[in-house]
Amino acid sequence: MKNISWVLQCYILSTIPKELWFKTGIYKITNLKSHKIYIGSTGRTFRNRFYYHIKHLSENIHCNYKLQKDFNKYGISKFSFEIIEVVNDPHDIIKREQVYLDLYQPFYNILKIAGSSLGFKMSCEQIEKTWAKRRKNVDEFQVINFYKKSSFRKTQKQFGIAQERILKILKKHNISSNQPNYNWLKNPRKKYDEKLITDLYLNGKTIVEIQKEQHLSFEKIKEIFIKHNIIVIRSQSTKRWHAKKKLI
Repeated sequence: MKNISWVLQCYILSTIPKELWFKTGIYKITNLKSHKIYIGSTGRTFRNRFYYHIKHLSENIHCNYKLQKDFNKYGISKFSFEIIEVVNDPHDIIKREQVYLDLYQPFYNILKIAGSSLGFKMSCEQIEKTWAKRRKNVDEFQVINFYKKSSFRKTQKQFGIAQERILKILKKHNISSNQPNYNWLKNPRKKYDEKLITDLYLNGKTIVEIQKEQHLSFEKIKEIFIKHNIIVIRSQSTKRWHAKKKLI
């Protein structure tokens, strides 16, 4: 879908003078079949704003249901994108947009007041449909098979989905996860034995192992080590912090 959006964007931008791509101001989208129009504004660039419309329309997730409905019916070839005024001062963009809203009375604009959300309300069906389209469809069994042969992070990268999604899939199919759980860092234990912590280090435990066993953050362990004359330094090769030696 990303490639389709890019092709459509190139198609639309080819109809607009290149020197206006990175300008800001007011634009118009016209349905060449029904002659219905949409008036919009951008404080960034026309290029970015047109890409937003094209991407969301092509993925069927555009927030403007009127525009989306006709786009699905007629296709991109029946719509024209036109810059009607370049506005260099961002403070004047909303005022100028309101002028064109009053002038054209555009059919596709759900909001009749520029810069306001008054009158805009999505139905439960529209909200569910929008979010359903945003969710990436993946084959759960492909995710599981790839995960079994690879690592958790590589699975994320391969399928482009969040770790919560992978964990839900694994839990749904009763498959254990090897993803480390660091939730204990959010609620570290308040009581701790400083002597025990220093002894663990002197007996060969690493800082990470002490963190997990004692439920302490790195900053707290570093504070204890410094208090007991143990130097904590950062390795130049691994870029990781560790206790190097004990001062005499």
